[in-house]
Amino acid sequence: MSTKLSRREYKIVINDFNVYKFLNVINKEFDQLYMDRFIKSLYFDTLGFKLYKESLFQDSDRFKIRFRNYPRSNEKIYKEIKFNTAEGKKKTVEEVSFKKFSHIKEYFFQGIEYYPASFVQYKRSYFANENIRLTIDKDVMYQSHRFRGINNKIYSRKTIIEYKLLKSNQSNLFSKIFYDKNDSIEDKIIKNPEKFSKYVDSVSNLYNVKIN
Repeated sequence: MSTKLSRREYKIVINDFNVYKFLNVINKEFDQLYMDRFIKSLYFDTLGFKLYKESLFQDSDRFKIRFRNYPRSNEKIYKEIKFNTAEGKKKTVEEVSFKKFSHIKEYFFQGIEYYPASFVQYKRSYFANENIRLTIDKDVMYQSHRFRGINNKIYSRKTIIEYKLLKSNQSNLFSKIFYDKNDSIEDKIIKNPEKFSKYVDSVSNLYNVKIN
């Protein structure tokens, strides 16, 4: 099992109109690192959606459990637990023996039993220049798990851009795409980063979870 410390990441969720506007700039100023890849993840939660509720209301002391298949991994499946603490973020990654997501029925962690909650798939594009590394996730699909008694599939129209700044002053690129010329990325995003989770969005769209 390996543990990875996360660098500070920022997210933007954009609509269909801004996707094309954004890609026009990206194609001119960035290099594509890899071919587009489909990412598939099966998220786990308690029967009462404990992790989902914690993600809604807690900024730290929370985690997510998922089993993920990466392209070009020979169909291997990895168990990943993403922790968000007051000290920062980290992720543990461990290859598992399961060959299919359907073979994973339950998972015990810290004395609690977790079950499949939602399946998430999307197409990821990878870009970078000397100042910024970013990914673009589009064609997002959410599917409920039959363990929960329903089997719905929803296609999201959201496109999620996640980026890491390698240099601090990179306001020009994002400002000319999304904001007025007098706005800076530091004011709009870095000081007030957008919070978005595909898992949270999937549960919000697939299930009618009561929030007590």
